[in-house]
Amino acid sequence: MRKTVLILTVILSLALVLMSCGKKTTKPEDTPNVLDSNTIVLSGTVLEAVQSWGENDEYLSIPAGAETQGLAVGKIIVGGPSANFPDGFLRKITAMDVTEDSYTAVTEPASIAEALESGYLAFSHTLSPDRLVSTQAALPGVKLVPNSKGTFGFQINTVLYDEDNNPNTTNDQVVFNGTVDLDLGFAGHIHVQGNRLKGMRIVANEELDVNADVSSSVSFFGIDHQVQIFSQAFQPIVFFMGPFPVVMTPVLDMNLNLNGNATATITLGYNYTNTVSAGIKYENNSWTPIHTIDEDGNSDMEDPLAFNISYRTSLQPQLSVLLYGLAGPYVALGAYGEIVVDPLQSVWWKLLGGFYGEAGLNTTVLDDVLPQAGPWELFDTSFIIRQAANPIQGTLLGQVKDAVTLQGIPGVNVGAFVGNELISSGSTDANGQFQFDMETGTGYRILFTKDGYHDVTYNNVAVYGNQETTLETVMQIDESYAGVGTINGHIYNALNGQPVSDVNLVFRTGLNTSAGNTVGSVSTDSYGYYSIATLSTGNYTAEASRDDFVTTYFNVVVVGGETMSGQDGVITPIMDATEIRVVLTWGATPSDLDSHITGPNPAGGRFHVYYANSDFYYNDVQYCALDYDDVTSYGPETITIYTQNDGLYRYSVHDYTNRYSTTSYALSNSGATVRVYFGSNLVQTFFVPSNQIGTLWTVFELYGTQIVPKNIMSNESDPYSITKDDQTDGALLQDLPKK
Repeated sequence: MRKTVLILTVILSLALVLMSCGKKTTKPEDTPNVLDSNTIVLSGTVLEAVQSWGENDEYLSIPAGAETQGLAVGKIIVGGPSANFPDGFLRKITAMDVTEDSYTAVTEPASIAEALESGYLAFSHTLSPDRLVSTQAALPGVKLVPNSKGTFGFQINTVLYDEDNNPNTTNDQVVFNGTVDLDLGFAGHIHVQGNRLKGMRIVANEELDVNADVSSSVSFFGIDHQVQIFSQAFQPIVFFMGPFPVVMTPVLDMNLNLNGNATATITLGYNYTNTVSAGIKYENNSWTPIHTIDEDGNSDMEDPLAFNISYRTSLQPQLSVLLYGLAGPYVALGAYGEIVVDPLQSVWWKLLGGFYGEAGLNTTVLDDVLPQAGPWELFDTSFIIRQAANPIQGTLLGQVKDAVTLQGIPGVNVGAFVGNELISSGSTDANGQFQFDMETGTGYRILFTKDGYHDVTYNNVAVYGNQETTLETVMQIDESYAGVGTINGHIYNALNGQPVSDVNLVFRTGLNTSAGNTVGSVSTDSYGYYSIATLSTGNYTAEASRDDFVTTYFNVVVVGGETMSGQDGVITPIMDATEIRVVLTWGATPSDLDSHITGPNPAGGRFHVYYANSDFYYNDVQYCALDYDDVTSYGPETITIYTQNDGLYRYSVHDYTNRYSTTSYALSNSGATVRVYFGSNLVQTFFVPSNQIGTLWTVFELYGTQIVPKNIMSNESDPYSITKDDQTDGALLQDLPKK
């Protein structure tokens, strides 16, 4: 009996296996194309006679006849392209009046899923220029040129950005000049089952070759600018799901984009090619972006003579596919060239090629119960096309003086170190001046040595590429002075020039030393005065702090057995985090140095704040002010940006005392120091270039929070030579009112 049961079980199992193997699995592409019972397909002849009106063509007048006799509320009518409906027709009747020879219907857009009980469509199409409705570009200088390959060949020579929007002035423009070859197509499928979208896939296939030169003759900051250079539709394409026409109208948009910052003129040249397939798919009740990329690029770009640059220019073709004239899927695939110049990095410039993609879909015309799809960022990938082959060089310069006689010291050895490794070196000339080139970088330790003098260490020095870095004048002490010395001075408020009491001062060995062990401390009295007599001979950094003020630093020198007076400091009250303050101090001569700042006026043009125009307001909002003007030596002289506007700010120091001279060294030898504060932080300090002729020191430019050192010395009495390259505000300093 058990044997019989076992045999029957085996036979039954084999039968089930055989039945299972013989059962066919339905593939999506085997789905039959079946119209919904409410769907009526109209012929081209009938559609030619249909009239529409209303804001969205929602009102229709449809002739009565054999094809239309079943029309009623709730019916869906569909048709291919016609003269009256060049993008096809898919609508649902929501209300209707019937006359003897026509129907007057109120309609709304219908979806493909409503119109089909089931169906499957696989589609693929390569686009060509001869199928465009028009080849007219959106901008002058852009031309679509026929080629033998049948691809889209663009010649582009157009202005990407114009600061003053005046085409007649070309010194403030970014120009894109190059060629673009684009091979473009799309493919995918639509799957409907049970009047619902079961699956969908649409992918744009693109091959792009870009040869571009992007030349900038203007500084810009925080730019995110886009111009459309081409936008045209193709003639509609009709695919069929059985008798059901699916009408797709591709649209090609081409945009040029500029993003980032540039602080000098530069030309960016590159060749970039890519092959990409990207789009979106719907399966298992969810949308997913998809893509594959292959890319390459090259450039013969040489080392740029510029600094502090980071910007991207991109060309973005976007393929949109309208379904029955309504928004459907789109895929935007952009190629870009990006230049990054940072003069503090060893690899100080890089030219990147990159590609980015975005896709999205209006699902309403496919299935009106599905949520909108996207937009998605498909990818943003980049690679190095070219980069600096050699480290960038900067110039370190300054002067060494005897701390007692104040005369320049010749023959001082000056070495730049990283740790204990000597990177570069030089020596002072007969006037105590030194200048030598070295690799860019931060955190350098500069050591000054000479027989018969105490060594001096200058810490935390940053050397910028392609420009000069000026150190504060170094006071070196003769070895005949030893032991403990006395120093004293006052601490002043940068906003009003008044002494500040209860400022805590701590001292560290070395110049520009802002961290580490302290070797002495003292506080200011009620008159803002301090004195300390416990420090040994040497150079020190004083750190000045008080609860309601921004901590600041200044250098002092102690000479054994001597009292060194007048070693003053300036401290600024704490500001709002968005405010920017610039504080100028100097020595006994000249008696009057002036701060000048120019910046972007929200109403257009530029404002100029200085002693005769000490405030700038716009719409009752204070943007900038000269907080304190000193005319009796030393400073402080303080300017605050209270509300920053987008654009370029330029800060300069003018020697008012010697303003009529063209041979004056007074400003250069004044010991002028400029400190820049962002909110509650001292972010940068500048020292006037030593022993140079000039009555105007253009110190820096400011873009947002990016400071670009300038350190240009010039004379305001010769405005033509000053302003030819628009690097200074010398022209603004002519004919200033007397104080």
